[in-house]
Amino acid sequence: HSYVFSYIGTQADKLPEALEGFGGLMRKLPESPELFASAKAGIESQNLKEKGRMIGKAISIVGELNSVLDFERGGDIAPQLNRLYEYILTELVTANARNSLRHLDGPLRCLTTLREGWREVAAQQQHAVGAAR
Repeated sequence: HSYVFSYIGTQADKLPEALEGFGGLMRKLPESPELFASAKAGIESQNLKEKGRMIGKAISIVGELNSVLDFERGGDIAPQLNRLYEYILTELVTANARNSLRHLDGPLRCLTTLREGWREVAAQQQHAVGAAR
């Protein structure tokens, strides 16, 4: 979670928009375990359409997260998140191309951690807004 908190600290004036945007992305993405379970089931059952659809969703979301990084104001954290997103994308593409279950494990862990970090930040933001009233 530390990357998420550090990056968000550089974006304090845009925090409501960032939380809203990431919340929208998370609503598009089913719970990561379910998404990846569907992709793994597609690989195991040779259902290439389902596998491709689920991995494609994850690739789209991670690509969108990567595209909104603010490198000017993000300090050292934005490039670190960029590398993390590039790793996730590479693993997802490899999983898709090779029908490889093991290449889904790292991205699942990363996306789950990111989702939990953003949820924690959103909860803290809501608490701060409630306390200010």
